[in-house]
This record gives sequence, C-alpha cells and structure tokens, in this order.
Amino acid sequence: MRLNTKTYLCMVFAMLLLLVSYSPVHAQIGGGFGGGGAGGGGFGGGNAGGILIHADGLVKTVFKKGKTSRLDQKKRLAFAKKNLNEDVSVPSELRKISLVRLEAAINKHLEQKTPFSAEIELLAGLQRIDYLFVYPEKNDIVIAGPAGGFAPDALGRAVSVETGRPVFRLDDLIVALRAGQRGEEIGCSIDAVPENLANVQKFLSRNNSAASVSTIRGRYQKMAKILGNQKIRIFGIPADSHFGVTFAEADILMKRMSIGLEPSKVSGFRSHLAMLGRTGNSMQRWWFTPMYDSFQTTDDRTVFQFSGQRLQLLAQEEIAEAGIRKDAATTRVSTTAYAKQFTAAFPKLVEKHPTFAELQNLTDLAILVAILKKESLPQKVDWEMGTFLDEAKLTTPKYNVPKEVASCVNCKSHGSRMVTGLISGGVVINSFNVIHQTETSPIQAENLSQKKNASTQIRIDKKHTWWWD
Repeated sequence: MRLNTKTYLCMVFAMLLLLVSYSPVHAQIGGGFGGGGAGGGGFGGGNAGGILIHADGLVKTVFKKGKTSRLDQKKRLAFAKKNLNEDVSVPSELRKISLVRLEAAINKHLEQKTPFSAEIELLAGLQRIDYLFVYPEKNDIVIAGPAGGFAPDALGRAVSVETGRPVFRLDDLIVALRAGQRGEEIGCSIDAVPENLANVQKFLSRNNSAASVSTIRGRYQKMAKILGNQKIRIFGIPADSHFGVTFAEADILMKRMSIGLEPSKVSGFRSHLAMLGRTGNSMQRWWFTPMYDSFQTTDDRTVFQFSGQRLQLLAQEEIAEAGIRKDAATTRVSTTAYAKQFTAAFPKLVEKHPTFAELQNLTDLAILVAILKKESLPQKVDWEMGTFLDEAKLTTPKYNVPKEVASCVNCKSHGSRMVTGLISGGVVINSFNVIHQTETSPIQAENLSQKKNASTQIRIDKKHTWWWD
C-alpha cells in the first residue's frame, strides 16, 4: 500500500511521563516522616510526581506507572497507623485549617529550630478546598474541606489513605501566596523551537509524495527527530518548585493522552488521534484553564464556597509561518470535540490520574489567593503573612528545573491515509479573572452563614493548634 503524506499531517507534540528527581535545599519544608527537616527527602522525596528531570533540565523518556488497588489502600492504612497521629487519620468531611495559626505554628518551629511535622507539611491531609471562612473578630482566616490520613503512593506522592487522592502541600500554599502578590498569570507552555519547526515544514515540502506504509512511518520518526527538544516554559511561579513541576507534568500527561500514547483509563474516552478524519493538515494547541461554578458568598463577604470541577481543556487550531505558530481563523470540529470530551470526562480522569488531581489542588490554591487579595481579607484580620511571604526566612524545596523534553510521535493508518499528532499547549491560570464570576444567592448565603457559625467551635489541641474537625 502507498500512502499520501500531503493529505493529512497533523503537527502535534507529546512527551513521555516520567519520574521526578527531587533535591530540597532547605530543611524546613520537605522533611517528611522519620526525622523530618534535618535530613531533607521527606514525602515525595525521590518520587514527587511523574517526570524525571536531569540536572541539565532535560526531561527524559522514562515512564513509571503507579497502581491503585485494595492492597495499596491496606498499605496506606498501615503506613498512616504507624506514622501519623490518630486524630489526623480520622476521615473528616470538613476539616478546618486556620492559615493564621498555621503560620504561628511554623514560626514556633523556626524559633526552636525543630523540623516540621508531616501534618504541617501536608496541611492535615486536606484534599480539597470547599470553603473559605473569615473571622474579623477573631483575627482569623480558615479554609475547610474533606481530609484524613495520608501516605505515599507507588510514586512517593502523598495521597489520601481512603481515596488515593493527592493531599495539599505547604510548599504549594506558600508558592501560591507569593505569586499572588504579583497578580500575574501562572502557567506552563511547551513549545517547539521556531527554527526546528520551520525545518520540519521544509522536510514536509520535500517529502510529500506517495510512499509505502513503512516509508511514511519512517518520515514521521524523521519529523520528530528534526523537531528535536521542545522548550518548557513555566511562568508566574518558580520553575524549580513542586508547583511548577506539577504544571509541566500535567501538560505532558495531557498531550501524551491526546496523541494516544497514554491510556485514559476511562471507558469510552477517545484520543484526539482516534478522532481525526481524512481532511487537511493542522496543528493544535491544548491548554488547561480554571472552570468553577459561580462562587457563593455571604452579604458580609466572610464566607466563600468553592464548587465545580476546577478545570477544563480548551483548544485552538494553529498555523505555522516560517516556524512561528499563530492562531488559525477557525478550529476544526475534531479539535473542539476532543476538548469537550476531555472536559466532560475530567472528573473521571482525575480519579485515574493523580497528576490531574494535583493540578486541581494547585488551582484551588491560586483561586484562594486571588480571593484573599481581591477582598483584602488579610488586612481585615490584621494578618501580615510575614513568614509565608519571606523567602529568606522560609524557603521551599527546589527541584531540577524542567527545561526541555524530546519530541515524540504517534501515527495511525486511515484507509489510504495516515495521520499523526505532535502538539504544543499548557496550563494557564488567571485566577483574578475567575473570581469575577462570584455571585451571591440569598438562600445559599444563609446556608453559608450557618456553615461558618458551626465551624467557629474551634477545638484547641496541644498537638495541633491550627486545625480541627
């Protein structure tokens, strides 16, 4: 059989999901269990995610999968029983965390030069932010959501004992607070080098004749080689933070899934490659952006409720001129259909892929910080966030910075045609735009006030003065 490459070549970019190399540079955060801060390592020490980043910043194509099973849950339960205080391991539908008193607890550790507990590093096992409570009369700001015991998964990621969902991290909270002071977009983009992209276009113009299946497949591999390493750009946050690396990991996983190199694990889900028809050359750009239901708040704006699936996938068709990518005038049906399918399936994808759940957590933190700033909430409770915002006093773990990843290609036969995908996109969170969707419902506001009043029953415990159930 002889195939015509000119008919349909889809420039897309996908990368293999790998295991992250972690190297903390400060003792206070990232200490973890069994000795904590003094030695570093800690939760997620060598396995903080899914990509392996070498010291030179190159993301290598080595992939390791974690599995979720009843046996895994038993191991997590055993780990939590051995290493955690019993009270933090009790599942809670609404665990409350005082951000003001959390900072005070951290200051105490800093003064005494003692390592942080796992409870502090992993925010008492918080799994989602459902509410933000403000108590001006108590000079306090509280976040609340489901929580419980936690343990490392197969990749070293800290996850809920009960559900396997990743829990929130102190270093991510600090990165979000500091980034929020600047009020900029935060995100990740992975893009082809313009010169390499131009060279691929030249290669296509010289190699568009009919050929055998094996020859066409060889041409695709050649294109991936010409395209070379893609550049990873993380903006608005430190690229060497867990926050930044997770952005890159989620972007890589999303693209790998779209090209059909990583199974979605969700029944009925189709890769974009599987959706492609027979017409036209194209390039696609995919990116995550926040998607919340309208935020509910009270008349005095001291309660805010978070709801919705947190994220959606958007798409844009692109063209390339002299290696420079530009938005196309229209976006094809298959591209839009894939983005809609991904968004609709996202709640199920989150259950199967912890990386996406971590991205949800980071999005919650970004939105939380945007609300704090927009509503001037720290000022209303006389909270200066002195330690959280002081990079010299409280540093966060640093990872090898993800800079480049090799291009990868996948293709399929379609009758007498063949298609392939190599895409570039990312993660973009403009949290200040999102919170403009805030609305107030009188009935909901009454319910929120009742929720807040019920949460004022603060239980003070010598072990943890900053959280309660």
